[in-house]
Amino acid sequence: MRPFFIMTMLLTALSSHARDWNHHWICCQQADSVSQVWFMRSYTLRQRPEEAFVEVASSGRFILYINGYNVTTSLWEPFVDRQGDTIGVVRYDVTPFLRSGDNELKVWFSPMRNDQRQLSLQLYGSIGGIPFAYSTDSSWTCRDALCRTLPNGDEWIDGRQHILKEQPLIGWQPVAMAQCRQSILQLVHPSETTANRSYITDYDIIDCDSLDSMRVVFRGGISGRGILRVTLRDTHRGDTLFINGLRYICRGEGDEQAFRRFTTCDISEAVVQGPAWFRRDNVMSVEAITVFPVDN
Repeated sequence: MRPFFIMTMLLTALSSHARDWNHHWICCQQADSVSQVWFMRSYTLRQRPEEAFVEVASSGRFILYINGYNVTTSLWEPFVDRQGDTIGVVRYDVTPFLRSGDNELKVWFSPMRNDQRQLSLQLYGSIGGIPFAYSTDSSWTCRDALCRTLPNGDEWIDGRQHILKEQPLIGWQPVAMAQCRQSILQLVHPSETTANRSYITDYDIIDCDSLDSMRVVFRGGISGRGILRVTLRDTHRGDTLFINGLRYICRGEGDEQAFRRFTTCDISEAVVQGPAWFRRDNVMSVEAITVFPVDN
């Protein structure tokens, strides 16, 4: 009898929160319409949950981190663009990532359209047979990620900012509760994630213009759209590289990888261009993560 009672309580709690999706939207007011944003909140659990889930709805794309672990199952979520007022909802089993005590949730958000409803998140599960549920509210904080997703599909990434362990403790501000309006929430099926639609291919150098050592061209014998991942060495902190529409600001510490996080580009070739110091020797490797393969 007791397991049935516990399950009933859990389903009641979850269904009541599901009805309130439109009341839990948050946004980062200090960011503009092309700004990528970090959202953060810590929850204290009295012990490790027997089971726990996170459901995320967003008008853009996002990557979810729990206690420093990327729990997103694909390159980004949601993978399939939603038209009109339809918003995708992605559910994760996060039981292995939670612990007794403080648990930090971080979401890296990238806009896809001008919409105040940037993020709505639920963390729920059971501890000691008792259900619990938390939703995004005004206690969350946010900050500009100092990265951009532009309307033309280009992306700016600041390599000094986007690594979790290097993010500053200052600059976090309270979120705003976003204006709510009626929308269609659609649970995203796993088959729609990029995890089932990507593969990695190495590139070979085909040209290095001797008259312009700042520009190197690579080609990998493939076609389609995807993400180029360029491994760099001996860069200068704060200098900028351009890679097929990606503007990347160098971290300048050891080897680093420059790549898009939320957008794709034509990967039939890779054109890497940098400042006066840039040479072919600064590029250790170029890889292509194909997201939209082209049928032959």
